[in-house]
Amino acid sequence: MHEIDALKRFLSFSISETDVIFNVFKKIDNSVFREADSTGKQRFLYVEGNRKDKVLLVAHADTVYDEHYGYPPQYNYLVNDGEVITAVDEYGNPQLLGADDRAGVAILWLLKDSGHSLLITDGEERGQIGSNWLVNSNNDVATEINEKHQFMIQLDRRNANDFKCYDVGTAEFRKFIRDKTGYTDAGKSAYTDICTLS
Repeated sequence: MHEIDALKRFLSFSISETDVIFNVFKKIDNSVFREADSTGKQRFLYVEGNRKDKVLLVAHADTVYDEHYGYPPQYNYLVNDGEVITAVDEYGNPQLLGADDRAGVAILWLLKDSGHSLLITDGEERGQIGSNWLVNSNNDVATEINEKHQFMIQLDRRNANDFKCYDVGTAEFRKFIRDKTGYTDAGKSAYTDICTLS
């Protein structure tokens, strides 16, 4: 239940703002938080891992329901037999869940002591704003994440049992992932922060 508790914690924050997510991760000792200004989405938080074989684990703080884009601060969910699902209102209308990408942020929190590096961006839902700013205006961090990590994994899928490799990974690698996880390859369409970062 530890995982469900972490997910519930991050889903209980307003899905329409991102400050609260960054404030939680700022408490990690060696975290590096940068922002162009406090009114936009040009910001990120980076925590370098200490493993020799570390990978970069990436998630984004924003949801598609961000108040920056006019959505209300709604966050309703239910837990049904250990599964977190969207709540419905009294008329049967589904409420906003925000699991994309609060679930990814919760996973990063659970892995914060794994020795792998963590990166949380903002504005992913609106064209990778934070990751573009990181790459274009923070050369020291951009260079570090590409030189010190052999791999990047973004925890940002809306479906439970699929994965994307975009323009990296061989056919053998994709087969390995399918065989080990049972997940299906969702193809190369759409983009996320790792497309900008790597």
